[in-house]
Amino acid sequence: MTPNQLTEAAQRASERYTVMTGAFRGALVDAVGRNPADMRSRASLKRACLDIALVYLRGEIENISYDVDDAAQDETDRFALSYTGSTVRDDMSALTLDTVALAKESLETELRAQIERDINQVLSRFKDFQIETHMLADSERISLNAAKLRVQMKGETKASYYFRDRIGRRFESRKFVRAIWRNTLLQVGNEAFMISAAKAGFLTLVVDHPDQASNANGTRISLGAQPADSYASIRDTIFHPNSQARLVLP
Repeated sequence: MTPNQLTEAAQRASERYTVMTGAFRGALVDAVGRNPADMRSRASLKRACLDIALVYLRGEIENISYDVDDAAQDETDRFALSYTGSTVRDDMSALTLDTVALAKESLETELRAQIERDINQVLSRFKDFQIETHMLADSERISLNAAKLRVQMKGETKASYYFRDRIGRRFESRKFVRAIWRNTLLQVGNEAFMISAAKAGFLTLVVDHPDQASNANGTRISLGAQPADSYASIRDTIFHPNSQARLVLP
């Protein structure tokens, strides 16, 4: 996949995830419209969100498989075109297929973890709504329904969907999904290209960046014991999730 194709695939994944969180919002609005004194509403809300997530995952697992396969196959074919000039689709090696399987599993695991975090954020917001409603009813001696309407009118029944990294920074869930999706496709494509190159006897590869002034441009990557950087040592700096760089033959 070209850098633009990686970005487009990741953007589509982000948009699909946003549809799911939009359905979470609908479930939350429905839950707060019920009797706030009924604590069973929270369990019902959780079931609704889990059902929404299940439908999403059924389709998304297929999308993961398609995109990861496509990224690895495209880079396998790009190597063959660069090396032999062949435009015939090349079979992926056993090692590449193993790498593809691991990439699919890893991306699915990341998605499931983020879904769980976002469902917990929905439930947390519902808990806040229940507490606010009960406190308002008790403090002002009004009915729960009246208190519920006043809390709803404040417009604070929306949940926030985000990923928090190790140093506390927040990233919107849709942006996080876009990043992990693009990064997965980028890495599996690079790995497929490297595996094909090593199998053909290449000892090094070169980083090609569209910005010729980039410090990354021309960096040599060792596929063995050559005196050059290993891919793992430069992956996070050169091949970060938004990277426009590609591996090419020396």
